[in-house]
Amino acid sequence: MPRSSVVAHVPRFPNLTAIVMLKKIWQTSVAALTYRLHSLGILSDWEYRMLYIQISKKRFRTREPNPLPRETSQILPKIFAALREDGLSRSSVARELTIPQSS
Repeated sequence: MPRSSVVAHVPRFPNLTAIVMLKKIWQTSVAALTYRLHSLGILSDWEYRMLYIQISKKRFRTREPNPLPRETSQILPKIFAALREDGLSRSSVARELTIPQSS
């Protein structure tokens, strides 16, 4: 989260509602954005602590509001396609990596 981008988007006195809405810009969690606001000096120690208490009470550490889609690898499908082209099966790759093959 670049400093200039954060400063441009975050209101002067950010609250939890604003942070939940703003997290979409940087594709991050509420906790990570709150930490970044504190590290940039946008939140005082007291404001940071109060926000973290709210985050904990709402259990946002385990149930993120407005969850983002999980990231997926762009390279793994290409690697497995290349392995298939070379004649390696899924089971042979799993065996070589010593991991169980899921069904």
